[in-house]
Formats: sequence, C-alpha cells, structure tokens
Amino acid sequence: MDRKEFLTKTMLSLGMGSFLLSQNPFVSLHADEDEKEPESITLPSKVKSVIFIEMMGGMSHVDTLDPKPNSAFSKVPSIISGLSLLEPFSLTAKQLHSIGIIRSTWSEDGDHGFAQMLLGTGYRMTEAMGFPDIPHFGSVIAYAKKSKLKSSYFPSYVSIGGRGGKNGNSGFLGINYSGYHVGNVDEPIQHLNPSYGKYSDERLLRRKDLVSFMNDEFSKTYPSKETKHWKKMLMAAEEFRNSKDIDSFRISLEDEKTKARYGTTWQGKAMLLAKRLAKQEVPFIHISIGGWDTHTGNKAQITKIMKE
Repeated sequence: MDRKEFLTKTMLSLGMGSFLLSQNPFVSLHADEDEKEPESITLPSKVKSVIFIEMMGGMSHVDTLDPKPNSAFSKVPSIISGLSLLEPFSLTAKQLHSIGIIRSTWSEDGDHGFAQMLLGTGYRMTEAMGFPDIPHFGSVIAYAKKSKLKSSYFPSYVSIGGRGGKNGNSGFLGINYSGYHVGNVDEPIQHLNPSYGKYSDERLLRRKDLVSFMNDEFSKTYPSKETKHWKKMLMAAEEFRNSKDIDSFRISLEDEKTKARYGTTWQGKAMLLAKRLAKQEVPFIHISIGGWDTHTGNKAQITKIMKE
C-alpha cells in the first residue's frame, strides 16, 4: 500500500466510523436483540435452496476437472463438444450441460485453514483477524432468505459431514442462522426423544417448565446476552422436536428405488439427505466430503473417492 492509499483509507475510517455505526443494519443485533431484525439483505430470488459441496483437503483440479498434459488420468469427452474432463469424472462429463465450470479461480493461500476462511467468508485470514464474528456465507444466505422461513424454528442452514473453518458459524447474525450439524447421515436427528418408555410426555413437559423457570429466575439476577441465547436455544429445540417437517431428515423414509439410485455409501446418503432438505426449502445445505488431501497416492485416492 502506498502512502496516498494508506492516508485515504485511514481518514475514511476515522471520519466515517460513527456514520457507519449509525447506518449498519447489523448493529442492532449487538445492541438489543429484542429489536426487530433489519430486512436490508432479504433478497427476492427464484433460488429456494443452495447445496454446497466442499471437497475437504483440496481437490487437485489438474487431475479432475481441468485436464493438463501431465494429468494422471486420460481425458474423456463431455456432452459439450471440445470440453473434456478426466476418467474418474466420466459420469459428470455426461451432465456438463447442467454444470458451470470455472477454471480461472486462484488464491495465494496455500494453507488449509487459511483457504477455508477465504472460501467460507470471502475474507483472507489476515483480514478476518479483525472481524472475529464474521459469519460463514451459508449463514448469510440463510439470513437473506429468512422471509421464507417458517414461524416456528426449523434449521435454515444444515451442515453434513466434517467441520472446519467457519463452517456452520453464524457470527454476528445470531444463533437462528447457525448451522445444524449432521455427523451421522443414518441418524441425523439423535437425542430428540428419550429412550422408549423411560419418560412420559407429562414428565418431559414438567422438566421443560422447570428449566424455563430456572432460566427466568437466573435472568432476573444476571441479565445478559448469553442467557437470552440459551432461552432461544431451548425454545428452538422444542419447536424443532415437534416440527411436522422433521421427517425430511429421515432418509430411511425414502422409497427403495430412490435409495438404491443414491447408493449405500456415505456420500450417496448425504446427497439424498440434501435432496430431502432442499424439498423443504432449507436455504443452505453444506456437504463436506473429506479425503482430498492427496499429497501421496493421488491417482489411487481420487479413483477410490469417485467410486464411492
């Protein structure tokens, strides 16, 4: 940065600081969470859901979607004349008319953590150090689509698979837009109900009322933002447990023909779960598929992952 640029940015920062604070639509989320959330980034769109698939570890595009003369695999033609992929992606090549491939992206960050920060937020790690509560873009999309959400709680952002970086982190947008994490695709909604026959509905209701009473009494003595968060989380858990749409998480309810089409691998089940959630118009669904850190045995590892 040269001297002129430095002075310009410094003066703008000093002179505009108070104005930006007064105009920032998110300041109210810090100042008073009881205020109505701003509508400034609620965007009209025909898109109902985004399914984002992250290849954890860093896919080698040289050996996958961007063939080079020294690629480990031979080329296969795609449905688009003149555009080729590589062997493991022969099925993808047949669907290329529905896929937009961008081969010009690049980054100066060669570290996994740094790259995940950039991918998940649009900020490089050094920039984000001054922005500790920056949200993942999945939470931003969930927030932008909030007018479509139901009145009772249902996840607006679901992450499936491994966690990393800012994945699932809603930052200053608040817990309503944080990611609901699914680690086990066969049992994505565990612990919502007690063991069979252990507790009656009446006993569960009494326990919920007791917790609510304790939270209310504690809040009178120690009012804080954190106690409000816990009360909201308790309410959200109860609404989610009783939601009529909760079966969208249960891939076991899918018909046998569809389950056979998606297969029995983890990846196949994750894709089927994402499809069911998209039908419920969950704004953002994040699938993390690991194993792409292929420094050694690259060809064998890519072949193995694509067979799964």
